[in-house]
Amino acid sequence: MSIFDPFPYGVSSSPLILFCTAVIFVSIAIIAIAAVIVLPIIAHRLLTRQIPHNAPPEVRDNYPAIGPWGFWKRRWDWYKECISQSQTGNFSFHAGPNLVVGLSGNTARKVFFESRQLRVAEGYSDIDGAPASVEKLHDGQETDEGIDKWFASRLSQLLKGPYLHNKLPDLKSNINESIDTIQKEPSGIINVFDSMACAVYKLTMGTFGPNELLSDPKKLKQTQSLFGSIVSRASPISLLFPSLPSLGGFKRFYSGARVFFLLRGIIKKRTTSDKKPYDAMQVLLDQGHSVFRTTIFVFGAVFSGLVNSTINAGWLISYLAAALEWQDKVRQEVRKVAAKYAQDTNAPLRKQLDDIPIEGWESEFPLINACLRDLIRLHILTIYFRKNMTSDDVPLGNGKEVIPGGAVVAYPSYDIHLDPEVYTNPYEWDPSRYMPDRAEDTKRPHGYVGWGSGMHPCLGIRFATLEITMVTAYFVASFDFQLVDQNGNRLFKVPDDDVNRRQVQLPKILPYVKFTTRDK
Repeated sequence: MSIFDPFPYGVSSSPLILFCTAVIFVSIAIIAIAAVIVLPIIAHRLLTRQIPHNAPPEVRDNYPAIGPWGFWKRRWDWYKECISQSQTGNFSFHAGPNLVVGLSGNTARKVFFESRQLRVAEGYSDIDGAPASVEKLHDGQETDEGIDKWFASRLSQLLKGPYLHNKLPDLKSNINESIDTIQKEPSGIINVFDSMACAVYKLTMGTFGPNELLSDPKKLKQTQSLFGSIVSRASPISLLFPSLPSLGGFKRFYSGARVFFLLRGIIKKRTTSDKKPYDAMQVLLDQGHSVFRTTIFVFGAVFSGLVNSTINAGWLISYLAAALEWQDKVRQEVRKVAAKYAQDTNAPLRKQLDDIPIEGWESEFPLINACLRDLIRLHILTIYFRKNMTSDDVPLGNGKEVIPGGAVVAYPSYDIHLDPEVYTNPYEWDPSRYMPDRAEDTKRPHGYVGWGSGMHPCLGIRFATLEITMVTAYFVASFDFQLVDQNGNRLFKVPDDDVNRRQVQLPKILPYVKFTTRDK
């Protein structure tokens, strides 16, 4: 046998080895062919792209292949520089192969939130790699209603109907379980974002997911981890070269597929079972919707409910832990509402909350709502995206510039949320700015865009507000708490958030909460 032979003769003739070797060489050949064909096409698109003459002016650093690197690495700081360099405050650039029009100011904001030609999902898909639509998935049900519209109408129907009222006892039970878990922490110190994420996930899955997952702690934790991995967005490189596969994209696809087929298996089993627990899944099945569409709904509703609510709940408790005067004000509000509905006013405050009806939860906690509203103003994703899905230009209202057909549109929430002419001390968390005597969010059209605005308000605002209000009220009723670091040292300010972030993320320095259980 030659020393250059890669395998002994007996092994090299193995069918398995031959097959694996063939697969490797074929894979290499396919990748090589794809590179030869795809890369020149990508290069041509990146090097020959043009900006229409009636679009806003091109930014200075719109480089031929990569576009403005500042858009990817220091998004808000870069955006402010571009605003200052444009006479109108609007500008154009490329993100990968996509033409993007950046907007700012009152007139452009009105166009962004009110134009019927601009769509949400496609804008985020082109920029951040989020899934654009499931309308192209053929499920054997050819109807006039695409799956995206079907999802929105079912979610709206579920949230506006009696469903949340009927699920309220389950919501309270799930929150009490989360509070019990926190109480058992022997150190009396919790990672507040982690604890709130677990509490909110249980509420979200209990509202939109199958009961079978709630009763299985192992699967509940597993799906929470999988959903968390899906939240991560695409990297700049994968967006500059969208035709090339990436490890991150594969991981997100794999995690999504695991959750999807897990849910699908539970739903299929439910259709043949005599047990019909009351949950969103069963409501849809009883209405005659297919297993496929029911799975799509459960997956989409849970995912949408988690992306921001888990982070927002952590920020809210952190702010109340740092600002004890606001913690006291919120606790007074909780006491007032509880006293109105409690069957036993001598019971611990936490137990009194169990008697509050859904009408009370949704309308009688203005302070908690203001606290939530202002943290969203500060911590919502910096840039919103839309896409002009028509071939027609959209005028920007200044008589000069347009959004070209097919272009992506960007608008920064901080353009209005950090405007000192609208919000006093805009970098400070101050819930009193929404009180009737100030009402700073009403000073401009679309003066607050934390829950969306205009043509595209947040579909899940009712449930998101409800679950965070309930979690906050139960937490405040159960504990006295203060903000600390990991070692228990007192902190008087929440950690700074990254204003240049491209995705929902935890603060770089995690805060902790030190708590003591309240008896009354």
